[in-house]
Amino acid sequence: MCGIAGFISPDYNEEHLRLITQEIKHRGPDAEGFFFSADNHIGLGHRRLSIIDLSVAANQPFYSHDGRYVMVYNGEVYNFKEIAAKYNIQPRTSSDSEIILEAFVQKGIECFSDLNGMFALAIWDTKENKLTLARDHVGIKPLYYYTDANELVFASELKGITAVKKNLSINYSVIPAFLHIGYIPHPYSVYNKVYKLSAGSFAEITISDGGAISFSEKPFWKIQDKITGDVLQDKSIAKKELDSLLTDAVGRQLISDVPIGTFLSGGTDSSIVTALASK
Repeated sequence: MCGIAGFISPDYNEEHLRLITQEIKHRGPDAEGFFFSADNHIGLGHRRLSIIDLSVAANQPFYSHDGRYVMVYNGEVYNFKEIAAKYNIQPRTSSDSEIILEAFVQKGIECFSDLNGMFALAIWDTKENKLTLARDHVGIKPLYYYTDANELVFASELKGITAVKKNLSINYSVIPAFLHIGYIPHPYSVYNKVYKLSAGSFAEITISDGGAISFSEKPFWKIQDKITGDVLQDKSIAKKELDSLLTDAVGRQLISDVPIGTFLSGGTDSSIVTALASK
């Protein structure tokens, strides 16, 4: 688990960036990093929990090989080695962060569909002055944002946003949903004007010459497109396919440069995950 945060605003400086990022320090105790451009009024912050490539070379913000793009990223992409081979990327590190960014350099938002894992990220294009936010296919990793006509603030947790937005009002309309289903569904949050980036979506934020912010959100993946009406009638074949899928998924998540363990609730799911991991 890592934490990302940032803003586009003429009213904020590096002190505000550190204040926002400090609020999510518990998500990443191993390192912190910052990118700030006074000319474009943009800041990116990162708190790192080191999992893959423990060296300082993999710390963030991460810069593309050509120096054009800057990224902060939270999560883990399990197929990053396959993506490196597919895009013919020659990495300088052994981190998945580098592969994600270089894939974006080549294919832009199209590369998000190739990522197998959980992620929330922000990429700043220093040439076109455009920020791209993205969240994994089913929304495992969180990403909140506040936006108005000339300001954007985003963070992995609400407290990162409230560190600089002190006067947010409560969105009382979502309380019934929270009491009924136990959480607030996207794109809403408990605060007015603060939203969750939808699962499987990306947002592009551009800045006009006058400083106005344009925010556009679109899906890059929809679960409805992946569900078919085909049904496996043979129970033995279905069991073998399920076993293969689970084994592959657990195996991918065991890739790490630090020790891995499992938290057991005693339920079927965590027990199966632990059994497959130990096998």
